[in-house]
Amino acid sequence: MKYYLILIILILNISAPAYGESEGKSKTKNSILRWLQLPDYGKKNKKLKLNKGSEVSWSKPAPKIPHGQMRLEESVALALRHNRTIKSAYLNRISEKYTLQVAEDEFNLDYSITPQYGLSSTGRTNPPQGVPRTNTHAFGSSFSLSKRAKTGASLSFAWANSITDAEEAKPSLTTSWTLSATQPLLRGAGIDVNTVNLRTARITNENNILTLQSTIISTITSIITTYRTYLQTYRKRNIAKQALNRTKKQLKVNKALIKAGRLAGIELIQTQADIAQKEFDLITSRNTLDNSRLTLLRAMNVDKGTKVQPIDSLKFELLKPDYDKSVKIALANRVDYLQALNNLEVTKMGLIVAKNSRLWDLSATGSATISETNSSFHDAERRLFSSTRNDYTAGLSLTIPFGDLSRHSSYVSTTVGFENAKIALQTLKERIQIDIADRIRDIKLKILQLDLARRSRKLSKKKLDVELMKLKSGLTTNFQVVTFQNDLRTSEINETDSIINYQNALTEFDQALGTTLKTWKIELVNQPETWDSILYKLEEDKFFNSE
Repeated sequence: MKYYLILIILILNISAPAYGESEGKSKTKNSILRWLQLPDYGKKNKKLKLNKGSEVSWSKPAPKIPHGQMRLEESVALALRHNRTIKSAYLNRISEKYTLQVAEDEFNLDYSITPQYGLSSTGRTNPPQGVPRTNTHAFGSSFSLSKRAKTGASLSFAWANSITDAEEAKPSLTTSWTLSATQPLLRGAGIDVNTVNLRTARITNENNILTLQSTIISTITSIITTYRTYLQTYRKRNIAKQALNRTKKQLKVNKALIKAGRLAGIELIQTQADIAQKEFDLITSRNTLDNSRLTLLRAMNVDKGTKVQPIDSLKFELLKPDYDKSVKIALANRVDYLQALNNLEVTKMGLIVAKNSRLWDLSATGSATISETNSSFHDAERRLFSSTRNDYTAGLSLTIPFGDLSRHSSYVSTTVGFENAKIALQTLKERIQIDIADRIRDIKLKILQLDLARRSRKLSKKKLDVELMKLKSGLTTNFQVVTFQNDLRTSEINETDSIINYQNALTEFDQALGTTLKTWKIELVNQPETWDSILYKLEEDKFFNSE
């Protein structure tokens, strides 16, 4: 008997699924959002316990951050850390990865233990004569193992024990071992057919990771454009302030010219009206700036009372992407194209199953059972393998369907779906090629606009300087000076808009190529520490690595 117990313990140790084990070891220190080493901006976040060994950082209120200047990289980092859309996407990954784990468990060993007890009572309650009431106790237990093989075979083993204990009778014990196997030979046979569900689950998990990647890319792109909008309004506010200061300075010059008799006093009205207009424009630009600040803070999900100032840096490089190289990069990195390739593979695997379902059902079966009945459990187990009660079966089972058209319908629909998937993939590829060509054209246009805006701003500045010199000499009017000042302000705004538009065009082109994560050095880790671990980290920046 002790050998059987040792065998059961070994089977349990081998077959027990390690659901509590981590999926892999990560170099990160903690469980979630450890990709970013930021200063402690406030109180620690509350933790939402999901399962043993796992926790999710769940910040209910928007966290507070220090006031001051903020670079674009810092705004992206904060958004990735606090953005609720990304948090929700990673929470969804928990259930998605568990679904994959269930699919991976399809061919693992399953086992069960079933204890039983029953009581039966027969006879009369108060018999004046005849047979008295008899109580019978029945005890039983069974241990079973089952496994599906990738070839389609089903294997099972059962060890059953039962004890019947009736009054005024010796206990009776029956023990038996049963081993059975079934192997399909036509329909349902083969590794390719039986592993379709597993391979489909793995591809679905890849698509889910790509969807998460798309969410992160969209969030990064949105934060970048929102930050640049804030920087754009910040620059426009400064331009409005500088224009107002120039006009006020010109008012003092005009008063001096009027006092010297070189300018008519009525000319002050023009300058004063221009000052009032520029003060109005400055107030409007301040309001627009505050709206842009709140939009950025909302996107980053930080406290709305935070006062942040964008670092006024509009440095950039003029890039002219190559079309052929860009298309190759896009086809290797775009989420929608990679998902379309995966979907085509899933449809192809479905076609394999549909073809197999049209075959006849031929299966080989076999079983072996040994049993022994005795009043002693020890004697029954000892005599089990020498018992004469050994049953063996083996056979073939063939089912030939006639007139059932439904078994062909899956093949027809799957074949059509496979052809449609190939058409959809080719259509998407052509759309990507057109999209890349259109974005390259737009980048070239933005470069041309930027060059013209710069030339316009430089010429407007020179034009205004010349006109101011002419005004001091009495060779022009104050109206012309005011007009040229407004032209300079307009050209400065146009230059700012051109720079921002060009940078945004590059960011959107990066998104179209699917290389945003590579550009920002964000890595999706394939084996996170736990199911709810964040799969990316930021590298090569002192801000991100600060303690």
